[in-house]
Amino acid sequence: MSDVCLILEGTYPYVTGGVSACVYQLIKNTPQISYDVIYIGATKKNGMEFKYPLPANIKYFREIYLYEYFIPEGPTDLNFNIDHALITDFHQALSTHNMHKFEELFIKIFQNEHFPSPEDLLRSRQVWQYLEMAYRRLFPGQSGPSFIDYFYTWRFSHFPIFKILTIEIPHARVYHAFCTGYAGLLASVAKIKTGRPYLLSEHGIYSNEREIEISLSDWIYRDISVEIHPEISRYFKTWWTRLFLFLGKLSYHHADVITGLFRGNQIRQIEYGAQIKKMQIIPNGIAIENFTPALPTARSSETPPSIGMVGRIVSIKDVKTFIKGLLVVKEKFANFQAYLVGPHEEEPEYFEECKKLVNLLDLDHNVIFTGKANVHDYYPKFDVLVLTSISEGQPLVLLEAMAMEIPIVATDVGACRELVMGHDLEDQAIGVAGMILPMGDGVQIGAAILKILSDRNLARQWGKNGRQRVLKYYTEENNIRSYMNLYNHYMAI
Repeated sequence: MSDVCLILEGTYPYVTGGVSACVYQLIKNTPQISYDVIYIGATKKNGMEFKYPLPANIKYFREIYLYEYFIPEGPTDLNFNIDHALITDFHQALSTHNMHKFEELFIKIFQNEHFPSPEDLLRSRQVWQYLEMAYRRLFPGQSGPSFIDYFYTWRFSHFPIFKILTIEIPHARVYHAFCTGYAGLLASVAKIKTGRPYLLSEHGIYSNEREIEISLSDWIYRDISVEIHPEISRYFKTWWTRLFLFLGKLSYHHADVITGLFRGNQIRQIEYGAQIKKMQIIPNGIAIENFTPALPTARSSETPPSIGMVGRIVSIKDVKTFIKGLLVVKEKFANFQAYLVGPHEEEPEYFEECKKLVNLLDLDHNVIFTGKANVHDYYPKFDVLVLTSISEGQPLVLLEAMAMEIPIVATDVGACRELVMGHDLEDQAIGVAGMILPMGDGVQIGAAILKILSDRNLARQWGKNGRQRVLKYYTEENNIRSYMNLYNHYMAI
């Protein structure tokens, strides 16, 4: 039995980013803790590589791919009686947020040793008949979607859940999920099956992120050339949104502790069903010894101004607004350099659009796309670091830049305001570390950059304020200590 089973969805060790960095930092800095790691993904893609190593204290590693399955043709009869009354009662209970009904359903149906495989379940006559009955009850007339659309939406949305509910779970003293969704579902099931504590850590609000994605998505199941009636499309989008809301509430219900990065996230967690008595804040932390401020001569007045953006070149980072802001900078500093440090393979079309915008604005001689690079090679060059994202949690890049005494220009998303301005009166007394601006306004971004580049005394003071804030509130040592306090408490139960 391991000490902690980490349940991770779409993050470590295959994907870089804040959650993955936090997980790796936690594992490598707690060698006294033995870990099992379960990675949940959609499908296994060719050429997938670890972006982080697996330290020696990981004793077990397993991958679960939610949409990898093969359903043979032709119906089958199950040697298992499906309790229609229990399932109907369960769905009715969801409208009143009765999460206890899930535990009853899971124990009576999915814990049964004769329960079929998810593949057999999806092609069974019994399920088909139940869905026909449910469909007629929901749509007695002709106003609803076709039964085929209804059936395949049900199959696509429920198979991952059945897969999670039927897999074997390693025994651990504590289960720790880093989001709700399918990871939170598996952690909830682990708690029901083993009785061991379950910790939930959220960097972003999973339910909210899925809701936004669904609202912006195209129809998933047909070729996009087929016209879908808006009411039908809305029905299925509501279906998926409710599914992820349910998974979020279920995760919050079963978790013993819910940790978030900052106070703003706690408000959203409560809106999505979390109980305040379970909540704690554990902010991100960085290894401060790895971030030594550059000497003043490294950014002297004789050096052309240098502007940095660190992160993936993807639409959620709103790189185009950053580029538009540079046009304002060029009015005063014609020879400045702007470095966009980060990989660009994730959204190749967006990357091409950004390059075209640079060319259109005649910034080719000013802008450098570095691709994936070691940020330590670039931080010493920067006079200012800019983040123009439309969504963030608690960006590690801001903490790193602040530790390097680099002043910040950031949009008012996630924890950026707390990081730059301070989260309470004591923190605010340290002083601001830069400027916080609305999303999508390149003119304001450019003006803020100019303000910092034009006043070196101001920039120097803001930089010092930022490092002082990181030293006091956002160190790796504080982060690890907080998680270890939780682990030690709940492992002893």
